[in-house]
Amino acid sequence: MKNFYDLTVIDNFKVLIELDFIKCIDTTNIEINLNDCNIYDGLLDCNASSLNLISLVPINKPFKIEIKLSNIDYDFGHPTIKIKNISVDNKQIMPKYNYTTNYINDNTINTPTELLEFNGVWSLDTVVPFKEWLHEVSGKGVLLRPYF
Repeated sequence: MKNFYDLTVIDNFKVLIELDFIKCIDTTNIEINLNDCNIYDGLLDCNASSLNLISLVPINKPFKIEIKLSNIDYDFGHPTIKIKNISVDNKQIMPKYNYTTNYINDNTINTPTELLEFNGVWSLDTVVPFKEWLHEVSGKGVLLRPYF
């Protein structure tokens, strides 16, 4: 029988990011940063209908994700990218906790949303480690530090 000390140490959480391209304009650049590390940077691929990324984040650090759209030529219309799902450690945080996000763009529409249509940055920053943040926003109380 294994005791507590024999269990595997978990240092990272798996992060899944799923984006759907509802309306694609191929001159639009998309950049995705996870904890200030660039995990994707390129033009929208209009031959694909979605973009799925998997990455790891440290368990004891705050979780920060930024999705930046740039180089949009509004003469050709507005691209529409939907944040279909963002999950951390198999726990869905988008669109469930959409109200905790920021969307700063050149159209000055700063309401929390999962639809990205303008040059700008959509972001979610937990400020505290992910599990601590999740406990607070899901109404389960506050975790005392250190909790792992």
